[in-house]
Amino acid sequence: MNEQSRRQFMQSSAVALGAAGVVGAGIGQQTATAQEGSVPAFAEWVPKGETILNQYGEIDVGTYTFETQLELFGEVSTRGDTLLQLEPYIYTSSMAGLWRALTQINLAEPVFGSLVEAESVGDVDPSGIPVERHTLLGRTSVYTGPFDTDTIAETVQNSDAEETEYDGIYEYSNQAVITWGEGYLIQGDNQNIDQVAAIRNTGDGDQQPRYESTAELEALLTAVDHSGQTFLRLTDDGTLSTDQYSESIDHSPLAGATSYIGTLDYDSDTTEFDTTTVVQYPEDATIDTDQVAGMVTNELSREITTEGQTVRVTARYNRDDIGYSPDDGDDSDGSENDNGDNTDDGTDDGGSSGQNETDDQNMDGSETNESEDDSDSSDGSGPGFGVLSAVSGLGGAGYLLSRRLADDE
Repeated sequence: MNEQSRRQFMQSSAVALGAAGVVGAGIGQQTATAQEGSVPAFAEWVPKGETILNQYGEIDVGTYTFETQLELFGEVSTRGDTLLQLEPYIYTSSMAGLWRALTQINLAEPVFGSLVEAESVGDVDPSGIPVERHTLLGRTSVYTGPFDTDTIAETVQNSDAEETEYDGIYEYSNQAVITWGEGYLIQGDNQNIDQVAAIRNTGDGDQQPRYESTAELEALLTAVDHSGQTFLRLTDDGTLSTDQYSESIDHSPLAGATSYIGTLDYDSDTTEFDTTTVVQYPEDATIDTDQVAGMVTNELSREITTEGQTVRVTARYNRDDIGYSPDDGDDSDGSENDNGDNTDDGTDDGGSSGQNETDDQNMDGSETNESEDDSDSSDGSGPGFGVLSAVSGLGGAGYLLSRRLADDE
């Protein structure tokens, strides 16, 4: 960043942080846990318009509290396939592969705090971790929590980042795009700067969130509680893609649906846990509950209810019955994931059949270019390569997250 850019940066940072007072008063709301019947705080970041849509013309959102994710660290799957009802767990666990991306631009410490230097989760003091929630909207990560904005601003100022056409949004030479304000840090990539801007402007209150004008989205958001991990998909036109959406999860039980939301409250200290999936259909659709029941297998108990064009599926599982168990710690260095594939960052380098790869976009922090700082090289010598690189210990390490992040076939 040259001297003129530095001066402009400091001016724009001051403006941005001054304007952040608008959202600053609502930090508690942004990071709080929402119960069934209320719109969760993460929904305040979901923008209107087409910038948030994936390659199928759908919205997909995954979110978890960071405390929940730490509790799940070390869980592994012995299954060769994955239940649709476990998708919130699988998707949000895969999101941990994005943590390392922040190490590439020296912003891991302001977000993850003591987790950066820790070699194991047992070494982590939760009170030393600023981030409270991680939400993935399309290709863009939104981290919320009481971050040190001065440290973030100084780090960006001393980097090679340059301000984009949007005030307060900066692009790095490794294609990462970053913006921040009081209580949040947003990271995307330079192929979706418009998406980053739309999300930032929505969360800041400059634009109306999508749920306020999309009744189906609001109904989804208020249909479940969000105390655990949550994933949702919604299309405004037609029905959801089920044939090609993911190779690792069977989405056929959702055929003909327009949207669904799944939430999972998984406690690693107990052997049983509950899941809820709510599916919505067009007004004139005939609902096949036997088809919907295909998302549940090896359950301890289940209940499927229909009200109008909405189907609710609740089930209880035994962790051992579905092939999940605590990791014994042997693979905590990230050398092997739950499918037995070698990896160093928790991404699935070999399982996507060459489709929709995002490695060249640095979305997972696994690919860097020559201009990257030496302290963040991928040899494991830099900060954030203890716990942050052991993401393959999570049950979702083998999930094809790159398939969902890609914009085109």
